[in-house]
Amino acid sequence: MPKKQQDYRDELREVMNALAEAAAEASDDELLAEAQEGGFDLETEAESVRAVLRRSVDKLRKRKLEQARRDYEIASFNSIYKEVLSS
Repeated sequence: MPKKQQDYRDELREVMNALAEAAAEASDDELLAEAQEGGFDLETEAESVRAVLRRSVDKLRKRKLEQARRDYEIASFNSIYKEVLSS
């Protein structure tokens, strides 16, 4: 990777870390005031975050259900296979 691009990524990482630290150190009131000054609709933003979290939970549940279904099918196949071999 070219050195110039790596330096840019390091600088960006430093800026992002500084922003995260500033947000972590700010009080709730300061964060709310800054968001309102920036024109953010906090209820809309909160609903957007909730929707992302709901979709993530749904995907995880579906993935677990699909895995359980595959495990069941494999176990059923193995059971039938053993039964056929033993007869």
